[in-house]
Amino acid sequence: MTDRERPGDDFEASEPISNANARMGDERCPNCLTTWETLRREGRAGCAACYEAFRASLGGVMTRVQRGESHLGKTPRAAQKRARRGENLLKRRENHLGLLQNRLQVAIAGEKFEEAALLQAKIRSLDSPGE
Repeated sequence: MTDRERPGDDFEASEPISNANARMGDERCPNCLTTWETLRREGRAGCAACYEAFRASLGGVMTRVQRGESHLGKTPRAAQKRARRGENLLKRRENHLGLLQNRLQVAIAGEKFEEAALLQAKIRSLDSPGE
């Protein structure tokens, strides 16, 4: 038997490769040619197009692994820390304003108008934007 006569060497596909692969359960990404089995085994997509190519198969996996089908990403810890610090500063400012307003009411009730004027100036400076 010569090389030319070996079975399979003269394979002429009667259908497109993608249809043959789908029929055999060997779906491939059209962009990087990663198979579903490779993605499942390694736990990584070969490219961004893999997510679209294997959408039906990935749906259940994504829901199970990351609480939903769509990946929202991860917030860097430094950004979370800055956000918390900003929230804490706003709370402290609001508490300080409330304290000053209470002291202002007490000063007005006690007819301590000079103290009230100073407290009012502090309140205005904290209320003004940019500080």
